[in-house]
Amino acid sequence: MDGDSWAVDVVEALAIPATVIIAVLVLRKPLTEFIAGIGGRISKLSVAGFSVELSEATELRPAWELDMNGNRFDVRQLSPADVFDSYADSLLRQLAEPGALDYVVVDLGLGRSWLTTRLFLFANLLTRMRGLQAVVFVHGTAAGDRTFLGVAPASTVRWRLAQQYPELEVQWAQASSQTFGPLYDGPRSPLVVSNTGALEQWQAGNLARTFLDGLQRHSAVAPDGEQWVEVRSGADPQQPNDPVWERAEWIDVGDILRLLGADLDRQHIVERDTDDIDRADQVARVTACSGDFVAVLRRDRFDRLIDRRHVVEQVARLAVQQAAA
Repeated sequence: MDGDSWAVDVVEALAIPATVIIAVLVLRKPLTEFIAGIGGRISKLSVAGFSVELSEATELRPAWELDMNGNRFDVRQLSPADVFDSYADSLLRQLAEPGALDYVVVDLGLGRSWLTTRLFLFANLLTRMRGLQAVVFVHGTAAGDRTFLGVAPASTVRWRLAQQYPELEVQWAQASSQTFGPLYDGPRSPLVVSNTGALEQWQAGNLARTFLDGLQRHSAVAPDGEQWVEVRSGADPQQPNDPVWERAEWIDVGDILRLLGADLDRQHIVERDTDDIDRADQVARVTACSGDFVAVLRRDRFDRLIDRRHVVEQVARLAVQQAAA
């Protein structure tokens, strides 16, 4: 790799202030040598008074389970569209709170914990409402463990699902049109209330309900053609003789591996004992990875995400400071 291409990679990866970028370009050799030997030179994350912090990414933990007329529904799974009328108020309030959050954990369980429609819905909705950047996939085992599978950008999850299941994209467009209505002349209140595209709470609820409603059918038997799952059986005592089917599929580990392919980032570092963690080694390992986030595992179980962008920026600053000393 020549000097010019190295410089471009650093600028694109770090996105740090111009003065630091210039210093990095001039001192690329000391920076390379520093990163290569970082593990042995950092003690307690501090060198010459400059500390490197392993910044944790912020997790969004939605209240997935809702109560509807005394029945518990999990909106990731089999739930009628009208659960978003008023019963999802606690979830929608949580999504409408200010402030961006970095990632959400999608636990695939043993393959019947998430439907394709719900993953698509929340990849869209959480990105708009809370600026979601990444989705962490974990899965269950026969022993009940929650094993790390990988991390993918939320936008990639959304668009891969749209490619694989075009009916989801069509229904999302139709639901958006119905929620916002036609254009008209004269004053109107804003539709978007944040830089990530957040909606008012009631609008988000209407969009979710309309999206799911367009993918559900009231029928005694499964509709012909595409894959359908039964949301509510005709034996439901709350609404007898009104079975509901949804055009969706259950998602398991194999589906995610096929859907995301190389875009599923499986890089991680391992913590074995909280009282015996080599932070310097962690900084070295995080820096050596690629991408925006790096997963931290404990006994193969996902624990948290590290914001690698912040770590690499600090390492670059430290290398510049060391080279200039």
